[in-house]
Amino acid sequence: MSRLAPAHKRHTRPTTSALAQLARAQRTRDAKSAPLQLATPPTTPEPPPDGSVRLSMPRELPRPMLRPVSSDALAAIDPELASIPVEFIRRSVLGMSKRICDAMATVVPKTLPTSPLPRTLECVARDPSVELGDMPTHFLIVYDPRAGKQRGLLFPAHSLVLATQCSSLVRFSPTTRQLADDNTLTVPLIGLGVPAPNAFSILNAFLYTHNPQQLIAALLPLPGAALASISHESAGVASRLSRTMADWLSMRALLGALKVLHGVWANATSLGVNDDRLWTIIRFAWTVLIGAVERSAGVAPPNVYTDDEEADLVDQALGDAPPPYEA
Repeated sequence: MSRLAPAHKRHTRPTTSALAQLARAQRTRDAKSAPLQLATPPTTPEPPPDGSVRLSMPRELPRPMLRPVSSDALAAIDPELASIPVEFIRRSVLGMSKRICDAMATVVPKTLPTSPLPRTLECVARDPSVELGDMPTHFLIVYDPRAGKQRGLLFPAHSLVLATQCSSLVRFSPTTRQLADDNTLTVPLIGLGVPAPNAFSILNAFLYTHNPQQLIAALLPLPGAALASISHESAGVASRLSRTMADWLSMRALLGALKVLHGVWANATSLGVNDDRLWTIIRFAWTVLIGAVERSAGVAPPNVYTDDEEADLVDQALGDAPPPYEA
C-alpha cells in the first residue's frame, strides 16, 4: 500500500471585508476594556479677591421707535371719535387728565378681586358730585406675565387718557357707567401685563398729571428744591446732581433707584408711550444715576467744570447738609 502524505491545513488570506470586520471587533473590545472618560465640567469662576461684584450697565437707555396712536383704537372706545383727528383728541383729553385723575381717586372697590379674577368690580363713589364721565372706565390688574401666579396690582383707569398716549396698549371696549342710588357702580376689570409692575405707579401718575417735577422727584431721591425748574438737557446740572447723590446716598440706594428707573423705561417702552418730555426726563435721570454710581465706585471720569448758572442754583438749593434720610 502506498503511504499517504500527511494532510496539510490550507491557509487562506482574509478578504478585505473580513479584515474590516476583524478591525471593528477589535475596536469594540478595546472600547469595552478602556476606562470611562467623563467630560470635565467648566469650573465656576472665582469671585474677585476683594469680594466686589462687577456690574454692567448701559450708558444710555435707548428711546424706542414708537408707532403713532391708532384712530381705530380711539374709535373702539367711542365710535363718534372715528372722524376726529387723533392729535385733537389727545390734546383735549390731556387738558382734562388732571381732573380725571382726581375724580378717579374718589371711586374705590367694595372688595378686592380674588382668583379667578372677575370680569367686573363693584365700586363705591365717595363723592357722587363728581362727573360720571370722569370716573374710572376700567380697573387694571397690572402684572408681570413672566412671574407666574404672582398677584397683580390694582389701578383705576380711564380708557381715553391711556389710549391717546399709549400706542401698544390693549384695545379698550366701550363702557357704560351708571351710578346707582346707593352711589355704587360696576366697572370692568382687565389685566395689563408689563415688565415691571412695581414701577408702574410712577408712569401711571405722569400719564394723568404730566408734571415733570413730580416725575423727576420720583426717579431721583433728592430734595425737591434742587429739582425744581431744572433743565433736563444740562450736562452741568446732571454732573452736580450725580456728585451730590454719590456723596449722600449709599451704593445700595443708588442701585435701587436705577432699578426703579429701568422699570419705568421698560413699562413705557412696552406700552408705547408717545411723550417727548417723558423720554427726555428718563434719559436725564439715567445719566445722573449712572454718574452717581460711577463716582460712588471710584471710577468716574474727571470733573469737567463749566460755567453753568443753573448748576450753581442747584448747588445753592442742595446746600451742604445731607437729607435727613437714607434713600
